[in-house]
Amino acid sequence: FLEAARRHEPCKRGNVCVRGRRLARASPSVPSVLMEFTSVVSARTAVPAAAAQGQYTPLEQPSTPLGQPSRPPWQDGCCKCAKWGSVPLVILGLLPVLAWCHFIKEPLVPKAVQTKPLIQKEFGGRQTFNYWNLPEQPSAELVDECNAALQKPLEFIGGRWGQVSAKDAPRLMYKCTKVPGVFEQVPEELRGIFWMRGNGLPEELASLQNGEWFPEERTYLFPQSPFMWSWALGKPGGAPFNGAAYKEYIHKLLAAITPGLLLGFSLKFDECPGRSMFMPGHVCPTGPTDVNLTYATLQAHMYGNMSKHVTPNAYTLEYDSSGVVPGSLWHRGIYLRNPVLGRCACEFGVSYTLTKIIDNEGDPIEPYFSEWVEYMGEVPLALWGKITDDELKSLLESDQLLAAGKRLKELVCAVLPADPLGWCKAEEVEPSHEQQREMLRF
Repeated sequence: FLEAARRHEPCKRGNVCVRGRRLARASPSVPSVLMEFTSVVSARTAVPAAAAQGQYTPLEQPSTPLGQPSRPPWQDGCCKCAKWGSVPLVILGLLPVLAWCHFIKEPLVPKAVQTKPLIQKEFGGRQTFNYWNLPEQPSAELVDECNAALQKPLEFIGGRWGQVSAKDAPRLMYKCTKVPGVFEQVPEELRGIFWMRGNGLPEELASLQNGEWFPEERTYLFPQSPFMWSWALGKPGGAPFNGAAYKEYIHKLLAAITPGLLLGFSLKFDECPGRSMFMPGHVCPTGPTDVNLTYATLQAHMYGNMSKHVTPNAYTLEYDSSGVVPGSLWHRGIYLRNPVLGRCACEFGVSYTLTKIIDNEGDPIEPYFSEWVEYMGEVPLALWGKITDDELKSLLESDQLLAAGKRLKELVCAVLPADPLGWCKAEEVEPSHEQQREMLRF
């Protein structure tokens, strides 16, 4: 109701309006709100072109001549009373929910580090998990072949970078992250290449298939690795939020932070909770499905440190069964944590759809692949090919992460346009949440 009222032009206070016409005088009330809702439904209902005049009741009468498209609802006018009359209803409806959120004992999305059980059981006490810790590595021939495919190569933050067209990037990423001995053990739902459709940041494609699955814990780890992520080198037409984040310094900064700080990820799968709208687990189906995995909580781990995470809000991966093939659509939920919400977390408009455009066999999934190519147009993608800084590579592969972190910090700070909150001058290796946010503002 609030959205409906907000999209209409106001009329005089106290008037009950339907499609811009004053019908009666009334104070803000439940009937007025229902009347406003009825008007919006009517405004958005198609009118048959062949219908004759006199066929409609006063509430159904089209506001435009038959055979012509209706004007947008926000041009038809409304009553401001409907807007303000619905606010108390919304508040009253939220109070029991907020009370429940403060009453429950456990958060809807756990804040605890979900990878801690793996440290002793699977890693023998080692706290880190990075791509060189995977059971198999890509061959030297594959690494050279993949890096040779990068156009306009350059050295950036101790690594080899290059760009690829939007049409060629998905197949290249699939090929370069399909590692024999690793790929076969990855759950089928997570193989292939995904488009982060609707993501407000200029990060576009992701490969999740170069990781390790731990079946007893139902946990999947996919560390940051070459050819795993891609960034737009320009603003596509129809970019989310009018492309507000599609600026050159932002994609450079994201490219600096994501592989530069070895930001790895973990997915902890569970049964779909089937919660209400705007809460974690509201998209995935609760009954039998055509996939084995339907719901997971997502955490990010800086420098591959599995003893802690850097995820301030609640992130989820929820299976969307409306895809053209099983496992092709996933809701990447982003839910706000706030003391007002108690132990709940609420979706606040920045979630997106993880859309598989290359399937498990490396073939395009239509129509998603064609929609991806059309969306990107001529905008190329940046890809990270490999580590080229010898000092950094030696420190990382020997798990000397403190020394490696200091070296990475030197490389990252060398390209930052400013020093957010003094991180580059500080002794700390890892930037705080506040410093990371400030980096994005710069």
